[in-house]
Amino acid sequence: MREHGKRRPRLRTILLVVNLLVLILPLGSIYFLRIYENELVRQTESELLVQGAFIAAMYRQRLYEIAGSDEVWLGIPAPAKVQETMEEEKDEPYHPIPATIDLFEDWIYEPRAKAETVDAVPDPLVLDVSGAILPVLKDVQRTTLAGIRVVDYQGLIVASTGYEQGNSLARIREIGHALRGEAYSIIRERRDDTPRPPLTSISRGSNIRVFVSMPIFFQERIVGAVYLSRTPRSILKALYEKRTMVLLLGLGLLTVAVLLGLLTSYTITRPVGALIGKARSLARGEKVERFPRGRFMAQEVEQLADAFQSMAEDIEYRTQYIRDFAMHVSHEFKTPLTAIQGSVELLQTHLGDMTEAQRERFLVNMTKDTDRLQRLVSRLLELARADVFEPSNESADIAAMGLRIRESFKDSDMEIEVAAEGGVRARIAPDVLETIIVALVDNSQQHGADCVRYKARRKGPVVELIIADNGEGVSPANVDKVFTPFFTTNRKNGGTGLGLSIVRALLTAHKGAIELKPGTVGGATFVITLPAENAR
Repeated sequence: MREHGKRRPRLRTILLVVNLLVLILPLGSIYFLRIYENELVRQTESELLVQGAFIAAMYRQRLYEIAGSDEVWLGIPAPAKVQETMEEEKDEPYHPIPATIDLFEDWIYEPRAKAETVDAVPDPLVLDVSGAILPVLKDVQRTTLAGIRVVDYQGLIVASTGYEQGNSLARIREIGHALRGEAYSIIRERRDDTPRPPLTSISRGSNIRVFVSMPIFFQERIVGAVYLSRTPRSILKALYEKRTMVLLLGLGLLTVAVLLGLLTSYTITRPVGALIGKARSLARGEKVERFPRGRFMAQEVEQLADAFQSMAEDIEYRTQYIRDFAMHVSHEFKTPLTAIQGSVELLQTHLGDMTEAQRERFLVNMTKDTDRLQRLVSRLLELARADVFEPSNESADIAAMGLRIRESFKDSDMEIEVAAEGGVRARIAPDVLETIIVALVDNSQQHGADCVRYKARRKGPVVELIIADNGEGVSPANVDKVFTPFFTTNRKNGGTGLGLSIVRALLTAHKGAIELKPGTVGGATFVITLPAENAR
């Protein structure tokens, strides 16, 4: 039966965990790749911010060298809020600009519109400064692969690594933020009609592009903005470069999948397979050994194993019971049948030579043997009904039953003494309980008793009923045999040895029990226990 103290997981819990893990593995991989891709984008944004800060500082320095500090008329005044922030940060040694792009939350905008052709022209001073830094920008672009543009305070491109110089970007969202004194980062779609590059190409091969704009301040005025863009590194290229780590991660996922398979096998498949093998052994009539308990066996599988073990033991018991029963039945029927057959043969052979007394004696013997066979058949039918008896929901008053039994034996030589607690009821039909008590009293009477003491009391969830007599009792050698079918020490007086077997079968059907205990002053004492009414 179940080993107590061990809490086993339920089958549905195991299947739920396995299914969740199987679901989490690909989802976790996708989430991991998304996080990694987000970090690649943020890395690109950080690099562009650094480059933008450097170019803005270079532009201011070049402007100061050409124009000096008195050219305060250039550009537009920074908003009051921006000026307050600049004043607060004046004494601070560092002014880092953190990366803010988040692929999980930020919107991916459509590709940037082309620069517009306008009639406005940049200030000559701005053109001088831009012309001085343009060679540097183009040289830097060869290494960083970033598109670099510098616009003046009107949004006109004054320096570019592309071919849009002189046109206007004033309507672009990023430039608008920069000309209001804000550093701004955005993601846009990248459309390219050229074929996608191979995995290891220096090109990023990504379908998005990061844009960063930074204002250029000069004496609390905004004189322009740096506008940079670059495609982040392709996640496929990044994974290829980290292929050893990716391979290890894949092996880790494969290991987890294998472990899940082993867990399912260990907790479900193997025990069920073992049960199938034992079921086949049982079908072949072989003795089934106790089912081994696995350390991580599922709760339902353990319950199934317990049920199977109980069924196997019951089948073995029933099989042995049927074998013993068949042997006893054949033995009990063989004796009277043999006697009847012998008498018939003698009568057939020597009927004419027999005296009237001899013929009468043979006929009386045949009648006795026939009566014995009839009693055996009747008792066997009673035992069969008792073995498959279906109890009802009725209950019996134990004290009232004792008085009823005493009344039924008042005209016999048997005295019934009743001592039972009032109001005690057992979960058994009154007529069935009466059958049991009468059978025990008859058994006592057959074994020389003339007095039976009937006692009953409630003991917790059960009712204890004691039937004690003053008869000849049961020898120690026969104590373990009295409930065995066909065992009797009163065969000469017509005993079949089935009465106590019927009693025990009826009690078992009602979840009760009967036990034989030695009498206090000789005789036999039978102790019956039955579930009490309203007992859990």
